[in-house]
Amino acid sequence: MYCAKCGAQISEADQYCPKCGKENINYVKPAAKRAARVFDSKKQPIKEPEKNAGEVNNDSTEQTISNKARKKSLALPAGCIAAVLAVVLFFAIGRGKPSTADNSRISYPQNELQAFVGAEDGTVYFVHGTEVRSFDGKAVQGKATPDRSKFLVRYEDGKLNMYGDPETEPVLVSDDVEALLYATDRGCFYSGKGNKGLYYYDFESKECINTGVGTSDYMFSSSKTSVIGVEKEMVRSFTIGETSAKELFNEETADNAENICCIADDGSNLIWATKEGNIFNVYMMKNNVPERIGKIKNAEEYSYIFGQFYNDDKSFVVYSNGSAQMILGNNGEIKELTLPCVKRAGGFCNTKGEYLRSDQDFIEEPYFMTAKTNSAKNGTMYRLLKDGTVKPEVDGINLESSWSGTSAYYIRAGIIYYLDQNNDLRNKKLGEENESVLMTTDVRAFVIPENGKYAYIIKSGGLYAMDLSEGSFSLNPIWNSIGEEDTFYVTDRDDTIYFITGVTEIKDSYRTKGKLYKYTIGGEAEQIAGNVLGLITNGQKNYSADHPIIKQYVSNEKYDYVVNIGTCVEGEYKELVSKVKD
Repeated sequence: MYCAKCGAQISEADQYCPKCGKENINYVKPAAKRAARVFDSKKQPIKEPEKNAGEVNNDSTEQTISNKARKKSLALPAGCIAAVLAVVLFFAIGRGKPSTADNSRISYPQNELQAFVGAEDGTVYFVHGTEVRSFDGKAVQGKATPDRSKFLVRYEDGKLNMYGDPETEPVLVSDDVEALLYATDRGCFYSGKGNKGLYYYDFESKECINTGVGTSDYMFSSSKTSVIGVEKEMVRSFTIGETSAKELFNEETADNAENICCIADDGSNLIWATKEGNIFNVYMMKNNVPERIGKIKNAEEYSYIFGQFYNDDKSFVVYSNGSAQMILGNNGEIKELTLPCVKRAGGFCNTKGEYLRSDQDFIEEPYFMTAKTNSAKNGTMYRLLKDGTVKPEVDGINLESSWSGTSAYYIRAGIIYYLDQNNDLRNKKLGEENESVLMTTDVRAFVIPENGKYAYIIKSGGLYAMDLSEGSFSLNPIWNSIGEEDTFYVTDRDDTIYFITGVTEIKDSYRTKGKLYKYTIGGEAEQIAGNVLGLITNGQKNYSADHPIIKQYVSNEKYDYVVNIGTCVEGEYKELVSKVKD
């Protein structure tokens, strides 16, 4: 894997990038035992310890469920928290009649495709479905654009080539590249090796532009169309389509560059903060001049400042860990608010359970979770209504049931499914004065795919499926022995999952391997392959039911792993690439 900031190669064992110091959101702490895991069709990555950062890892959509109870505070994705708190600022708590319409708009753009690099010869491989495209040479990194029309390969000697159709010659982007950062359909960002700096290469003009935003302290907007950073005590921004950076202001507090919390996709504005004790002074540009727009008080001692633009860049929210104070901007109006009796709030989603994650997302009547304290074990779900009220929907949701990062609840077609304080699985129709319905008791973990037809449940040491459309809530056994190390993956089809069982530890490492099975509703679990480390997504929103990307263990030397990359074709394992670096 590669560092999300500088592109340097790192492993799961690196908590921080050894090159630039960026925290690795995929960091896995070595341990003798690892808990049972469930991988959902969406990922809401959370930086630890409780940073709630807004970055999304494009390489994987995994979420983890442990079957060992852990005390956890409400921790939700930064984008979700931001949007929820932003809307809260305009509403007073009360009662109201909900609207039945849901005109939410959630964007799930296809992401760049990551390459696999051969462990022996440096050949780079791009895997998409069952198709593989390769490029020879001593490669160290590769990315394909989201539309899969261009393939960018960085080589050991610092050259970055762009490949198009197989019959066309490659284009030399630069011969002085330290890391390839992001690839969009319009161009790519990379850092210079000898000529230090952040550069943008435009595919149409074939021009390399020095963005002028510095070499390390920079931040991208959610769509990677704008970037802002500090260079020589000057704050600069660059937006795709421009030919040079814009100088914004001379940053007297340049040491606080890490407190730049967000930038609009169109580059129209940014938000940053300085910290004095447990108080953040929050700033933004107004009439081309830095202006303080508010303060966030009582933030946790080691907290960070976060921000999120949303509603097509017309709104934003700023918040911090542990503080109930938020700052909102909406169509030019800026307000401060302290939420009463709330220590944490987040999980902003629509009636389909889709979470806010992009500047382009729009949600008119959202649902969100609150907790009264950091250590609260139970939470309450609210809905923010168009008439300016907040309606409590469900109380007593077991926040500890969000085992190791997965959701404590799922909303599907206006129905919430959740575990209560006794770990009993219940459901309740939102927007109505109805009682919750008991579905089954003593559930260790559960997940419901996007379409909401089936639930997959771990209880009594086994894995079960439940058809939610039947109403009887009967459990259908899939596998009768799910251990602490076993894993299952929800796919892009509600009726199909994969799971790994018979897990053994890999000697001299912190990882495990096992037998991979595929299960489809109405059938039997069928073994696909052995010695499997896991499944991954690659540039896609979900795990593929038909052609998942399978990592099969070959060898390792401490944290350096060699794997084969394969897939499933008509119920059988098919190897696509052999011996690549993991």
